[in-house]
Amino acid sequence: RTQTRESNMDDPELKAKARDVFTALTANGASFTEFLDADFSAWRVFFRGLKELSNDQTSALGELAAGGFLGRNDITMSNWGKSVKERSELFKEEFDRFIGLAEVRGALAKDLGMASQAPPA
Repeated sequence: RTQTRESNMDDPELKAKARDVFTALTANGASFTEFLDADFSAWRVFFRGLKELSNDQTSALGELAAGGFLGRNDITMSNWGKSVKERSELFKEEFDRFIGLAEVRGALAKDLGMASQAPPA
């Protein structure tokens, strides 16, 4: 079965919402658990975008995932939302490691169209 729907990251409005969450998590020091409680819909847009980008080998995040970088850092995005639930302690630990990696932050900034704002490595 093939999916014909567009990626969330192809929609400018959803991409803008994902950028806002990314900025809050990286520049403003917010915790993703704040989004789970305060703005779950924004978190879900960002979360779905992460999953899509990680599966898209033409994206910067997809290149990191395909190259084994995430696995070497004990991050298994394919389990996120499945065997590793978003409200679990395991997800919190893994996501905090993920978003804390300069390479991930740079890749996401590039994928979200914010490359000029990428934090230094």
